[in-house]
Amino acid sequence: MEKGLLKSLSRNLQYYCKKNQGLFSMNPKVAVKDNTTLALVYTPGVAKACKEIDKDPKNSLVYTNKANSILLVTDSSGFLQKDKDWKNQYAIPILETNCIYYKNAANIDAYPMVLDLNLIKSDEDVFECMKQLTAAYSGFELIGVKAERVDSLLKKAKENEFKALLYTHHQRELVSNKLGKKFPSAFISACILRAALDLHVTSAISNDCIDYISSKLQSEEANIYQIAGKISRLAADFFISQKLSTQKVAAEEVEEKLLRYYIEGARSWISDIPEDYFALKHSNDENSLELHRRYRGVCEIHSKLAPKDMLELNNLCSDKQVEEIVELCKKDEKNVYDLTCKNNFCGIITNGTAILGLGDIGPEAGLPVMEGKSVLFKQLGGVDVMPICIWEKDVDKFVDVVTKISPMLSAINLEDIKAPQCFEIESKLQEKLDIPVFHDDQHGTAIVVVAGLLNALKLAKKKIEDVKIIINGGGAAGVSVTEMLLEVGVKSIIVCDTKGAIYKDRKENMNKQKDYLAGITNKENLKGGLGEIIKGADIFIGLSVPNVLKKDMVKSMKEKPIIFALANPDPEIMPDEAMDAGAFIVATGRSDFPNQINNSLAFPGVFRGALDILAKKVTMDMKVAAAHAIAKLVDEKHLSPDNIMPNALDLKVPQVVAKAVAEAGIKSKVNRNKVSAEFIEERIKDYTIEGFLRPFEKKLVA
Repeated sequence: MEKGLLKSLSRNLQYYCKKNQGLFSMNPKVAVKDNTTLALVYTPGVAKACKEIDKDPKNSLVYTNKANSILLVTDSSGFLQKDKDWKNQYAIPILETNCIYYKNAANIDAYPMVLDLNLIKSDEDVFECMKQLTAAYSGFELIGVKAERVDSLLKKAKENEFKALLYTHHQRELVSNKLGKKFPSAFISACILRAALDLHVTSAISNDCIDYISSKLQSEEANIYQIAGKISRLAADFFISQKLSTQKVAAEEVEEKLLRYYIEGARSWISDIPEDYFALKHSNDENSLELHRRYRGVCEIHSKLAPKDMLELNNLCSDKQVEEIVELCKKDEKNVYDLTCKNNFCGIITNGTAILGLGDIGPEAGLPVMEGKSVLFKQLGGVDVMPICIWEKDVDKFVDVVTKISPMLSAINLEDIKAPQCFEIESKLQEKLDIPVFHDDQHGTAIVVVAGLLNALKLAKKKIEDVKIIINGGGAAGVSVTEMLLEVGVKSIIVCDTKGAIYKDRKENMNKQKDYLAGITNKENLKGGLGEIIKGADIFIGLSVPNVLKKDMVKSMKEKPIIFALANPDPEIMPDEAMDAGAFIVATGRSDFPNQINNSLAFPGVFRGALDILAKKVTMDMKVAAAHAIAKLVDEKHLSPDNIMPNALDLKVPQVVAKAVAEAGIKSKVNRNKVSAEFIEERIKDYTIEGFLRPFEKKLVA
């Protein structure tokens, strides 16, 4: 052990950053231990929360973590005024430390957001990014933004009726001038923001609020936690008196809630279960909605730093300690990955145009899906994923926003974006960024479909090069599944949409992607609807809408027909109907039926492997390797028509997928980190047992 580490109080911020690879992570509020819970936080149950928010956007404050979530945003303009050589990544330790301070001091889920200083050219650029991100976050604090830009942004917010909480680092300086000699400014700011979030304040916090608190807060003898409660109550008094509160909550309740957090922890904020709730029988949808209501969403910020008291928190998060981390990052940019959360921090990004099977219901209504998927990323792969919901539908503008907010992220998972825009968005982002951009609806679906098909064909005793496959759905998943099936050796594929088979020179309902599909499939140029095209096919893969596959269609297929009815939450045909019609194997996307073809088998391990080798992108070879790894986990003695896939929560899956993806990525030379695939497998194996990702370098800094 290095000199000084035994002196517990002298362990500095650098020590903890090195030990934990940063101070910040994401945590599930609900542990997904079985398929029942999986159906509540993800499909099919999560759709109910989405529908409720679609009915009334205010429900996002009830069924998601939005009401407790803010973004700490920097464009680095303020830092550049002091240091002309400032780079994006130098701001990460500053934002991260503030995030974990807010979590420990006031249970605020604050997320770091670094805007690319090379792309932010105007005040309008910053304001546009903030405006686009309001779907998932209730407020913003501007940090490291030059004073004149702060003034401009506050003016724009007022002129544009910007409906979000807004606080600035310059107000922290005002706090410091008025109250800082008594208490750290970050501590007072945390208490003010706690009150603002509890009362759902949707405007800029004025300096008058700080003046009011300073005039009322006496230097009475009290412990720091009682003072925190009093500051939050005074702030609440001010917001209520100024009619800024949009939530009917008394100032005393705000104080009591914060004090309860100090005594009992965050679990004290979980809402009560309605009386006699469990005495009655409820549907999966009802149980899912109740779970989302009780927990206010399913994910939150987790502080890896657990200070014994506020004194230690203030010491560890002091400006001097943070500056030391920044200086280390300046000396060696590799330290950004060793000392901050960036090494494991990703974004799950949507514009809400294709949420589950619900269609274009918007980014705010899509937030429950992003949160649910974040839980699976974390629990299965140890990956910290930040939900990012963007209002923009225009392809180029969407790409522009994502590019500007990308410096904080080490990988991006695009989610629930409609075709054909999703193809353009993915392609343009991958071209602009040197981190993996993975559209799970395309690539995750393709990986698990191919994995399931490999095992189904073993049971049917059919060779992959001999089968005829009908894919219903020419959207994002249809394109990617088709490409990957061709890559693994399938020769005969016909893709259908609402107008029937896609073929060369078809005019009706075509687009760039369908023209592409027509060029690589349907070699005989067959025409007709699904009922005609499916005759004599070996396999049906549904990536479309409910109830389009009829029993007579299944009967018309070749012997031992294989049905993958993957529309969610309702499949193209129900499993019992398909079996009645003679299906040999039936798979769906649901956890309440056998043979679940679930993307959660793919994306946690894919991201774990890609992050650990610092991949620049996810290649076709990496995806194929993942599919084979998943398929091999079902050994031949357990392989049966009702068991072609590992369980969605089988913890061995992310281990073997991460290893396979890492090996293929290293072979493809898209890696920037030299690490053995075996170590990656052991690392995630340790994580599944201990809940801690072992750092690549064991050496600790004193």
